[in-house]
Amino acid sequence: MLESQRGVEIEVEKSRAEVGGVWKGDPQGGQVEQGHCCHPGAGTLSVEEPFAGGELTAFVLRSFVKAKSFIYIDPTIIEQSKTWLESKQQSNGCFQQSGKLFNNRMKGGVLDEVTLSAYITTALLEMNMSASLVLPEGLAKLSASPTTEDLGYASRIVRWLASQQNSYGGFSSTQDTVVALEALALYSTLVFSPDGSSTVTVQSPSGQLTFDVNQSNKLLYQERALQDVTGKYSLEVKGTACASMQMALRYNVPTPTDDSTFSILVKVEADCTSNSLRPKLTLKITFQYTGKEAMTNMVILDMKMLSGFVPDLESYKKLKRALLVDRVDQKEDRVLLYIQEVPSGIPINYSLELVQELPVQNLKAAVVKIYDYYQTSDQAETECIYPCAAGNNL
Repeated sequence: MLESQRGVEIEVEKSRAEVGGVWKGDPQGGQVEQGHCCHPGAGTLSVEEPFAGGELTAFVLRSFVKAKSFIYIDPTIIEQSKTWLESKQQSNGCFQQSGKLFNNRMKGGVLDEVTLSAYITTALLEMNMSASLVLPEGLAKLSASPTTEDLGYASRIVRWLASQQNSYGGFSSTQDTVVALEALALYSTLVFSPDGSSTVTVQSPSGQLTFDVNQSNKLLYQERALQDVTGKYSLEVKGTACASMQMALRYNVPTPTDDSTFSILVKVEADCTSNSLRPKLTLKITFQYTGKEAMTNMVILDMKMLSGFVPDLESYKKLKRALLVDRVDQKEDRVLLYIQEVPSGIPINYSLELVQELPVQNLKAAVVKIYDYYQTSDQAETECIYPCAAGNNL
């Protein structure tokens, strides 16, 4: 298996140089596709980011532990990843942030050491790998055999968590939801009882609503519509079963304006008086990111060529060395720029010369588009028109 992995690593280095890290590996063992992203210190990284990341390592480690019941996973990889995570824990119990996710929308609510530590610790607790970790008091209580006092302490945390849940069952972000549901599920396993029932009575201005929670419907979601919103409400619970009660008020709000997070402008310069058999033009492109994030993910600038035109070779080579450009591809009648993270509020400028190889009558406009590689809804486009075409002379 080690020989197979070594071969995969060589293939990855080759493919990263040739095609930007896209490759196919032998699925035997179920680990090579993730294993190729393993940092020498056993942290997991992305193709575009050469630094190990704690959140991604915890996620992959958790996936491997779950998968090893069905396919072979090299235990050395699991142990190395666990050791690497442990090395990132500081004396105060928090985990040190390192590396970054290549898609900033994957991070959810993991924004600092506290939220990162909650995510990693939850993953390790689920895998029963917490023996050598420094755990905060609340998690330490739940990871051991809890006493009645411990459960009382945990119940205060659970009540606070329940108050943060929205009416759809989720929390403020994807990662917040993951961490909260893990904590609630763990707590429920500790306080579960096969017996008991409760009756929840809600007094409202429009009348009385009753909910029965028993062993036959304890997993059933129950909901009632309130007829009269205005007024005073009271809640009474009788019984021994645990139940979660939530009231949601929904109202109409104006549809928010769909503001684009990108703007793009293309200026076409050409000498329309030239008698050259191969006339040239220059595309001067300016785009800007105006979204709420400090930086974008990878951005694609997709330039469709005007019919009959091709990129000038020297200009094309120069574009490959331009600021923030990772890669430039030419596919049929398009030129694609793979651009690194673009900072918010800063205009970015590129230029590309085109040469006319074949005269075309009734030349139509070509579309130039900019979009976020991982969030394609963040995009903008415009058209470029050949100024020397009939009807377009300036």
